[in-house]
Amino acid sequence: MKNLIAEIAAMEVGEELYDAKIRVLGEMVKQHTKEEEEELFPELQSTKIDLAALGKELAERKQELMAEMQA
Repeated sequence: MKNLIAEIAAMEVGEELYDAKIRVLGEMVKQHTKEEEEELFPELQSTKIDLAALGKELAERKQELMAEMQA
C-alpha cells in the first residue's frame, strides 16, 4: 500500500492510470478496515489490554509525529 501511495503522490491529477490507482487504493483501504473490524478488534476486546489507555498513548504519539513532520 505504501508503494501505491508513493506512486500516486508522484503523479499529477489527470495523468494516465491516476484514477485507476486511486480506485485500487480505496479498495485496499476498505479491505484493511474490514479485516481490522472483523478480526483484530474482536481479538483485542477479549484481551486484558486497557484499550482506553492504549488509545490515549497512540493519540499522543500521533501528535508528536505530526509536530515533527511540520518542523
